Order: sequence, then structure tokens, then C-alpha cells
Amino acid sequence: MRVTRTGREALLLLALLAGFAVVFARPLVLLGLCLLGGWVLTAQLAFVRTLRTLTSDLSVSIVPAQETLMTDESVPVVLTAAREETDVPLEIAVTPPAAADVEADAASLSLADGEHAARTVFSLTVPVAGRHTVSRPTVTVRGAFGLFSETLPVGEAVALTVEPRLPRDVQVGAGDVRMTTPYGSHTAERWGAGVDPADIREYEPGDPATRIDWLTTARLNEPFLREAEATTERQTAVFVDHRATTGVGRSGVTAFDYLREAALAVVESAAAAEDPLSYYAVGDDGVTDRVASATAHTQYPIIERKLHALTPTTGDGVAWPKTERGGAGALTRALRGDDSAYASTLRPYVTTATRHRHATADDPLYRAAKTFTTRHGGQHWHVVFTDDAHRAELQRTVNLLQHGDDHVLVFIAPRALYEPDALADLESAYAAYSDFVAFRESLAKTARVEAYEVTPGERLEALLTARRERRRPA
Repeated sequence: MRVTRTGREALLLLALLAGFAVVFARPLVLLGLCLLGGWVLTAQLAFVRTLRTLTSDLSVSIVPAQETLMTDESVPVVLTAAREETDVPLEIAVTPPAAADVEADAASLSLADGEHAARTVFSLTVPVAGRHTVSRPTVTVRGAFGLFSETLPVGEAVALTVEPRLPRDVQVGAGDVRMTTPYGSHTAERWGAGVDPADIREYEPGDPATRIDWLTTARLNEPFLREAEATTERQTAVFVDHRATTGVGRSGVTAFDYLREAALAVVESAAAAEDPLSYYAVGDDGVTDRVASATAHTQYPIIERKLHALTPTTGDGVAWPKTERGGAGALTRALRGDDSAYASTLRPYVTTATRHRHATADDPLYRAAKTFTTRHGGQHWHVVFTDDAHRAELQRTVNLLQHGDDHVLVFIAPRALYEPDALADLESAYAAYSDFVAFRESLAKTARVEAYEVTPGERLEALLTARRERRRPA
């Protein structure tokens, strides 16, 4: 129990009256002092009784709409208070977690004199992942005449679990068929001391004892060795598209967030196999970051950190140059103003070539692939992560990368499944998804090209299930 400013002024008045009565020997003042002191004491006893009744009479609760939420996700919280006997004014407040953002003055309510119930709703946002606690509400009560006040904890605390915004239902595959390996087979098609069991043969002098198959040796009573299919280094180049179009979707579960998870899985597989790995990040204006070739174990984590820090670009900046010296552009300028029959015949072909050159010059993913193939020779596995917003460019990029004996793996996020209201119209969503599947399958028909889709598994399952239900006969 605390003495308020009014209470302190009353006690000061009592002290002054007591001093005045003693100094000037005034019995009547002393009598008034006793009456005033009795009034203060009575008010104090009444306030103590109110506090005792209040602790059992008042009911306060905090109820969040959900106790598990994502970072930066706003969750409504309901604060209610009810009482039956006490009639004093009350002020009830909630203390949110230190890291939380709460609407100003919204996390509190008041019960006026004679009011027995109140309710308020406020929004709470926590930008930091982890476990956070909304402390027990506090009620502030003031006694009669405002002489005393007290703040007491009431109700129960509420624990909130805030999870980072990461995709949790990443599905990589073709339709509802999941991909089983991160990026294809990884063998050299020859016998050796690899890790994949292939065959058993008799022991020969000079063979290492560490490769003896003891179970077969014990069963046949002769030493046998287990051969394994040897693995080989795979020169891998990863192209991660993080243009603005990949930012479609709700925060934390955008198409790019899903593509990043798939890319991290490929980097992890390359690190486990110790494959040389090149990395290109492609934004709206071209290559934004790259790692020439990661071969040491310390370099794979660098690529992983770069992927974690990557976000979709906005399209601002300097675009790829649209004109180049020589070639079709120079010939077009040379033919300009020439009215000869030769120029008239040649001009349509040159114009078409110029349009194609400008189209590819403005395609950052294609340009990144062109840069890599120009600088690096030898056989490579090219792995591309992108969405389906630039289909013509992606087709040209795949055609460029699969030259010679090179293989291309394409992981595509269908935008039709990432729009926030994608499933509002199931017929339109399924039509858009079917169109994407036809495009993906057309890529997969190209020699040495595998095309997979990166989708939110729950949404895809909901779409396919709804489609099957609608097609089922009554």
C-alpha cells in the first residue's frame, strides 16, 4: 500500500496541527487533530478491506488469438476484467514482452465506480524469434478520498512462441511426386572404393584389408572384398534468381524463400560430396554476387551465408547495356537510309536479329549463364533456381546451358501457388498451375535437362484435393 500525494498532504497537515497544539497549548486544536487522525486511520482500514476483497473478487484474463506466431506477425489479444462486489475505480494494464510492439495505450482498460465488466482488444507484434512472456496484468486501485493506492498482479501470464519466417512445407518434385535426391545421381559408372555398394569379388594379394566383407568371408570361409561404385567430382554451377518477381507471396513464405531452401539443400549436397561449386546470384539488373569456385570446406558455408542474406531486388539500378559494337546493331545502322534493293532485302533479317539480341541483352539470368559458359570450359552441372515469370528467357537460358555434355537442373517456383489469394478461385488457380506444369514438362523434354517445381506442399495438396473432389461424380 502506497500513500498518495493527497495522503502525504493530509499527514503533513496532521503534523502541523500537532505542533501547533503543543506550542500554543490549544486543546481544541488537539481535539481536531484526533478527529482528523481518526478519519485517516478509518480510510486506511477501509482501503485494506477493499484490497482483501478485490484479490478474490476481481477476475482478469489475457487471451491471444494464437500462442504460436511468426516474426512480425500481428496477433490480436483480448484483455477482459470482471468483478461482482467491489465498486472502486480500477485501472488494469498489460506488460508486453520487451521485444514486442504494442499499440499505444491499447493494452489497458478501466473499470469505473459501479462498473463490473470491461473488455478491450489490442494488437501485439514480436519481431524477434523465441519464447516470450506476456506478464501477469496489474491492477491499480485507489482508496476513498485518494489517500492511498496499490498496484497488484492479477490473472495469469501468457507464453508466446515466435517462430522465424521460414518455409516449413517445401515440396520439390513434379506435381505431388517428391524429388528423392537433391540433384541427380552422382556416380562415375566405374568400380572403385566409393561409398555405394556395387559388387563382391574374391580377395587378391595387395587388396586393402579395410575393404574385406567380413560377413561374406565368414559365410564362404574365403576372403572376399566388397566393391563400390566410385564417385567423381562434379563441377556444379548454381544460378539463384532473386529478381523482384520472386518476392511474390506473404512475408517469410515467398517464392524466393522456398527457392532459397531448395538451393541450400543443393549446396549442402555439393559440400557433402566435395564438389567444386560456383555460385551466381542474379537480380533485376544482373549478377549481384558470385563465388568463382568453392572447393574447401570453409567456402561452402560462405555460399550458405550469402543465400541466407539474399533478398528479392527491386529492379532499381543500372540495367544491362542494350547496344553493342559490331554485329547486327552495326549492320542495322549501316543499312539505315539505304534504299537499294540489296538493303531492302537484308533489312528484315537484320531487324529480327537485332530484336533477339536486345531481348537477350535485357535478360539478366541469360546474361549470367552466358558469362559463366564463356569463362569456364569442361563438363558442368548447371542448377538454376527461378520462378516462372520469365519463361521465354528461362527457355533460352536452358538451351544455352545444356550445350555439349552439360546437364541442367531447373527448380521453378510457380507463381500461381504463391499469390496470397491464390486459392480463392480454385478453377483459375488450377488452370494457372496446369499451364505452369505444361511449361515445366516442355523444359524437361530437352536433352540432359531435368525440371522440378518448388511449391508450398500444403497449398499444392489443397489445390489438387479440391480438384479431385470437384471432378468426383455425385
